[in-house]
Amino acid sequence: MIKNILFDLGGVLVDLDREEAVRRFNALGVTDADEQLDAYEQKGIFRGLEDGTLTASEFEKALTERYGGTFTHEAVHHAVMGFFRNVPLYKYTYLDELRNRYRLFILSNTNPYIMEHTESEHFLPDGRRLSSYVEKVFASYRYKAMKPSPAFFNAIVAESGILPEESLFIDDGVANTQAAQKLGFNVLWVENASDWRNTLTRFLTDKATKNNTK
Repeated sequence: MIKNILFDLGGVLVDLDREEAVRRFNALGVTDADEQLDAYEQKGIFRGLEDGTLTASEFEKALTERYGGTFTHEAVHHAVMGFFRNVPLYKYTYLDELRNRYRLFILSNTNPYIMEHTESEHFLPDGRRLSSYVEKVFASYRYKAMKPSPAFFNAIVAESGILPEESLFIDDGVANTQAAQKLGFNVLWVENASDWRNTLTRFLTDKATKNNTK
């Protein structure tokens, strides 16, 4: 029986646009942005930002030292937000419906700039913050661990008290869903920017039906 649902953020609850992020960082002077930025797992100092090795200010300093010029917090924030192509409001309405029946969590490889935005009044038109839709947002940089590492999943299990066999993990990264499945989670892979609501509804209905027939 599914009691808990863990959502990825980028690609699942937010439509991603890696190319726009690359363009914005190129404009700031990050000449190898295309090599450093990835839709699923960043490289170099960009990875350090997501795995908690670097704080936002340390990241800005590292950019300045490597590429020259001045990388302000505001400029870097704008470049990072290039990843956000669209925030589909219908998905958040659906989360509100699910909250009545399941414990909801977000498990994301992310960084302080993204979290700064999602926890601001600018995230959604009505001013609601991301954290208001779920029990907790698990951000990689806060735990110094990233998907698909088992350490990240295990930290969530330990802190929340959930059982993997009673939990569904939804992600657009195949490596992430495979890692979660090996740890005993039910998993659902979805495409970036897809409308997965019907697929999830069918999955939950099928699970409930099978549980009732046992």
